[in-house]
Amino acid sequence: MHNRIDDCFARLRSQKRKGFIPYICAGDPSLKKTVELGLALEKSGADLLELGLPFSDPLADGIVNQLAAQRALTAGTTVRGVFDCVREIRRQSQIPIVLYSYLNPIFQFGAEKFHQEAAIAGIDGLLILDLPPEEDLSELDCLKQSSPGARVAEQNVIHIRLIAPTTPPDRMKEIARNARGFLYYVSREGVTGAHFRLANRGRIRNFKSRSSPRSRATRQRCCRWQRDCRSDREAWRQTGDG
Repeated sequence: MHNRIDDCFARLRSQKRKGFIPYICAGDPSLKKTVELGLALEKSGADLLELGLPFSDPLADGIVNQLAAQRALTAGTTVRGVFDCVREIRRQSQIPIVLYSYLNPIFQFGAEKFHQEAAIAGIDGLLILDLPPEEDLSELDCLKQSSPGARVAEQNVIHIRLIAPTTPPDRMKEIARNARGFLYYVSREGVTGAHFRLANRGRIRNFKSRSSPRSRATRQRCCRWQRDCRSDREAWRQTGDG
């Protein structure tokens, strides 16, 4: 099935280069600004855009993303609002868009309805942080053509899979074998909040993140930065400005 994500990585492979995939939280500071930021990122060289769906309990995120989600929710961002935001981007751009979300908002919206609305809006993939592949019934049900999962598959919204340094090698291979689009690899630095890496779909290379002086310095700066952010957040809570 045709998908902008597959087309993007095919182009990157043909050009023998890596992709630039920035992340922004939809609705921070507003949905209108999110449209402007998304288009500006594409003009600046982004190959794929990752939009965060703001959620009240982003437990897998660092302080920066948590505060971004908090600002977006305070500004009144909703799931339908994010879909409308993607529609606005689609009026001017065909950049692949992956929606970064937790399962709860999708469950509350209705899984099948969410996928249908996402596809209609122009979303190409879903990165669901707390949905293990074994629990992804929409993917498993795709084997049954009459199932709701089959109708989801027809909408062609890819589920992006995650792997991490703690993922056993055999499980990595199994996830990669059944993955579509690309694999989202959380590097050792990413575990400490420094950065994420992306791996091309179905290709597990020898990811070895060595603890170089540079990476250690990065982690130290990141930890100091997170402590400062936490201090700011506590101050906002105490003053009522949060």
